[in-house]
Amino acid sequence: MIRKYPNDLLHYHCLAEHYLKSPSYGDEVYNFAVQLLEDLLIRDERNQHLEVEDIFHRAFCAECFKIIRGVRVKCVDARCGYKDRCLGCMNGPTGALDPCTNHHRIHIPRQGRQSTLRLPRIQS
Repeated sequence: MIRKYPNDLLHYHCLAEHYLKSPSYGDEVYNFAVQLLEDLLIRDERNQHLEVEDIFHRAFCAECFKIIRGVRVKCVDARCGYKDRCLGCMNGPTGALDPCTNHHRIHIPRQGRQSTLRLPRIQS
């Protein structure tokens, strides 16, 4: 599918989510999934020339039900359903009570990749 539709960002997003939810693939595929989610942010034309706190994700916050902007916090524990949260809800008053605070979470984009989001607009 990727070879057939190389510019379909939604397909890449679904593939990355699948890899994150399948621990049987191993650490290499898990790291590839995180990298793929970060690369999607860069390739999405809505995110060109934006600061990190303004970037759009293709995910909704499980708490406030808004489209996640800025850093996306994803719990990768199957017990809570791989929930996505915005930083505002994760750091808010109910965030400390959330069971995800004890689970492994990833931040998208990771701290080291945040500077790569400000790339020149890609000409089509």
